[in-house]
Amino acid sequence: MALFTIEALLPFNEEYHSIHKITQADVEMANNYKTLIEASRTKDRVQVGDILELTTQYGDYRERAHIESWDEDGQFWRICEEPYVPFIWPTRAGDNIACSTSGGPWTKVPNNLEYVGKRKKLFKDWGHCGSCASGALTFEVEVNVWEYVHPEPIFGEYSTKNYHKQYITYNMDERGNPTRANTSRYVGCNISFDTTEEYTRWLEKVGGIEFDGHWPNQKAVFYPKKNVA
Repeated sequence: MALFTIEALLPFNEEYHSIHKITQADVEMANNYKTLIEASRTKDRVQVGDILELTTQYGDYRERAHIESWDEDGQFWRICEEPYVPFIWPTRAGDNIACSTSGGPWTKVPNNLEYVGKRKKLFKDWGHCGSCASGALTFEVEVNVWEYVHPEPIFGEYSTKNYHKQYITYNMDERGNPTRANTSRYVGCNISFDTTEEYTRWLEKVGGIEFDGHWPNQKAVFYPKKNVA
């Protein structure tokens, strides 16, 4: 197992180094965490800090979701779908790490996860300068990667792993019903269609598949990532 040096830590800590300078104490801390984390990983057990390839019920694919902790009843993992680099510290027993992570959204998954391999992941903790501005030292450690696909997907086999997903919102008529004829439609804030024909041409061009959305005047459209809108 290759250990960190000051030079190996520099690419992840340019601001830290410019302000505080990476010291040998920082290197030792990072190496202690590297040894602790990698020694605690096994293929038959999910661990705090591992990566989860998550496909949600709504077809959202998160390639690097973060496994934070068990929930209070000990049956589900707490997952941050799009995390920032997590702060870590050794557990009281000293045989693993605990995490405090910002980001979101947050969800829970059961413990029936499938092992898919290993991947490097960034972690951080306060360096030799302590808790202060730009005082966190970042380092990259190999962890296990797991997969969870929600068993009751709303959009069937379609997810953002292989498809783009766009929500289409229709205007409402004076009676509060969605109308398709000669009306403005928008996807987020960056795509608009002035007529039904214009929208239909776009749908055909990208190979889009329509599903009912979450509201009466909404559609969810999936189209292959190889196509360009």
